[in-house]
Amino acid sequence: MERIPGDKALVTTGLRFQSRHIKAFDTRQSKVFLIDLNNPDDEPKFVTIHNYPGNHSDLDFHGLSSWVDDQTGEVFVFLVNHLLTKSVVEIFQYIEDEVSLNHIRTCEDDSFHLLNDVVAVDKQSFYVTNYLYWRGSVASKIEMFLMLKWGSVLFYDGEKSRVVRDGLFMTNGINKSPDNR
Repeated sequence: MERIPGDKALVTTGLRFQSRHIKAFDTRQSKVFLIDLNNPDDEPKFVTIHNYPGNHSDLDFHGLSSWVDDQTGEVFVFLVNHLLTKSVVEIFQYIEDEVSLNHIRTCEDDSFHLLNDVVAVDKQSFYVTNYLYWRGSVASKIEMFLMLKWGSVLFYDGEKSRVVRDGLFMTNGINKSPDNR
């Protein structure tokens, strides 16, 4: 869940990357919903996604973050997306009056292995966690069983990533403090 201006929050559903071999999960698509935190009894609103260049059935969202431009008030939403062969970070602009996300770009890098969470720094850069080094294979199970510290935290500057911390076991969530540090 990610809080955005106006006492609202965005949530994702449908993570399926570990269960794609089960038919029931193959057809399930990730979705984003908007919750009004001032009216918790209201039904969450479905957030429409526009201009996504791929097939919407490929959306498999996981980590979620946002960044607000102090000058314009624009809200940018960052979502970890688990494609069949790789993990990427999708960047969207939130359009409040349409309750929609407008796709801006897909960020990918050879350092992105099995991403878990993301925290936005500005409208094009972010920190992201590599949960495991190996993805969806016997090797990932061995990595977990042997408790190998092959997880990492990366910083993506809008063009490429660099490792800021490695030697971590199953690197999960990442966040920032209220003062954006």
